[in-house]
Amino acid sequence: MNQTRATMAVPGLREDWLEFVSLVEHRLEQGAVEYGDSTMRRPAPEVLDEVEEELLDVMGWSFFAWLRIRRLKEKVKKALTEISQEDGE
Repeated sequence: MNQTRATMAVPGLREDWLEFVSLVEHRLEQGAVEYGDSTMRRPAPEVLDEVEEELLDVMGWSFFAWLRIRRLKEKVKKALTEISQEDGE
C-alpha cells in the first residue's frame, strides 16, 4: 500500500498530514529568514551535533507528554470505576 492510500484509509489523516507538512515548511522558512543558508555551509559534524541536541529535546518533551497522558488515563480509569460503582448501587 502506498503512502497516499494509507493516509486515505484513516478519515481526516490526509488533512492532518497536510497541516503537519505546512507547519514544517513554515519552520523551514523561519529558519531561512533567521539563518539564511548558513546551515548548508556548516561543517557536517556541527549539523549532526545540532540534530542530536534537537532529538534529545524532542525525547525529553515526549517523556513529559507521555507522563501527562499516563496520569490522564489513570484519572479516566478512576472516574469510570466510580461511575460503574454508582450504577451498581
